[in-house]
Amino acid sequence: MKKTFFPFVTFLLLSLIFVSCEKEAIDTTDTQQINLTSSVDSQTPPCLTGEYDLFERQLQWLSYIAGETLSGSSTAQSELVNYFNNQRSNSIDAEDLVGPNAVLSTFSSDFHDFLIWHIENPYGWPSNQTTPTPPVNIGGTPIGTPAEALATMFYDNMLVNNCVEIYLPVGLNFVAANSTVTATSHPLTNATCNEGIEWITTPLAGSQSFGVTVDQGYLSDHVNVLVTRPVRSDLDTIPSDPCVYSQYPGVDFTVFLD
Repeated sequence: MKKTFFPFVTFLLLSLIFVSCEKEAIDTTDTQQINLTSSVDSQTPPCLTGEYDLFERQLQWLSYIAGETLSGSSTAQSELVNYFNNQRSNSIDAEDLVGPNAVLSTFSSDFHDFLIWHIENPYGWPSNQTTPTPPVNIGGTPIGTPAEALATMFYDNMLVNNCVEIYLPVGLNFVAANSTVTATSHPLTNATCNEGIEWITTPLAGSQSFGVTVDQGYLSDHVNVLVTRPVRSDLDTIPSDPCVYSQYPGVDFTVFLD
């Protein structure tokens, strides 16, 4: 999966502030959330408690909104289950799931609605919320930039300037009455676990979310776990190829939670 690198768009994307925020799920009950601690960790800790770098933070946001979409839409759930049943695969390219060229219309539409809502509601978060920490604002995005333009920059960075896929280590199953969805990302190190967010939906309480640690033990009794991860280029190693990911030497992206 080869991508073309656009430095200017990437620079603009780095300045986006996707701040944690609270939203009603698109077609379910209110989502109640609690806080997730964020801090800076070492290069290869046993488990990260904060984002390794800005790219991981963006991967966490992609995973978080995808999880939010699944927990809030039975139609999106069915659409994704059917896709994986037909493809007989345990991963999907991010560009097939979200953005302008997505093949899953309901999922991508609902994802976009959540993304726009997060962009347009960057303030007023109470202290008891759970979402990935927003990117650091390093400047470059004009004040008043329309939400749709910011969303386009997000898609460009994640789908054009990077090679990203969503990996499902334990498959999908929404049959249970008390179904869960978990979102996390690759830690971009050789750590064996990462922080994530779990949604649990019950007939009486609706959907609630809270912070979790996702590792092999967690996978033993959970399904519907979404892991966003980079896909490293195999053949094209020219310096301008952003999918070489030379900034992460010695990290096999396919090993985490495999």
